[in-house]
Amino acid sequence: MGTFANFDRVLRPATHVIFIEGRGDFPQTAGALWPAFWNHFPAIGREAVTQTLGLSGMEPGKSGDEAKIYQAGVVLKSPMQLPPGFRERTIPEGQYASFLLRGTYAKIGTAFADAFQLLADRRVRLRPEFCIEHYLNSPAQVPEDKLLTEILLPIEMQ
Repeated sequence: MGTFANFDRVLRPATHVIFIEGRGDFPQTAGALWPAFWNHFPAIGREAVTQTLGLSGMEPGKSGDEAKIYQAGVVLKSPMQLPPGFRERTIPEGQYASFLLRGTYAKIGTAFADAFQLLADRRVRLRPEFCIEHYLNSPAQVPEDKLLTEILLPIEMQ
């Protein structure tokens, strides 16, 4: 049995995200982007953040690591001027399969693979949007074994 036995269907509202982007192997790219993100983030301040999100997707027409896009970002309480190198976009409203991962971030790759497999086994159709890692807490707040990450895969409405 994989990481997850089941999932919840959730409707996420349109969400405005500021982020930095990298390309390549997801674990390596995410591992490099998050420290870079937080190093440039003091200009904004963590108190302005309502959600911390990792977004991953594939560029159509490309394959392999060059097609993999990772965006390390946050949702802010209110709009503000972006620091240099940051971008912004709105994730459209949509339905997602939601999975709760407990523990170390090192398990995120396996969690995504298991989540995709569970959806395939249940014949749930994906839709073309980025997947989301919604970090519900952080290593600054809790021990590693208490970390909570919501894994969200974009699915078609049922």
